[in-house]
Amino acid sequence: MKTFKISYFVVVLITVLAIAITLSEPDLRTNKLNCGRCGKSCQYSEICCKGYCVNPMFDKRHCGGCFKKCNKGRSCAYGMCNYA
Repeated sequence: MKTFKISYFVVVLITVLAIAITLSEPDLRTNKLNCGRCGKSCQYSEICCKGYCVNPMFDKRHCGGCFKKCNKGRSCAYGMCNYA
């Protein structure tokens, strides 16, 4: 009976550790410090959109946020399409 308790405890401990490690891994699609691959950091003004560093203030494909595309002929300024 004592061996069963110890082995059950070990299985539970390993399961909890595996879950903790999985949850602590960065999401390479959105993590600004690990964008697209581990250690690839976006610059201060950039955000990570599906693994690519983009500047949402001036990128017309990511204007104001990931994949917020400006209409054809419009530009992105300060995170808004066709500002001013």
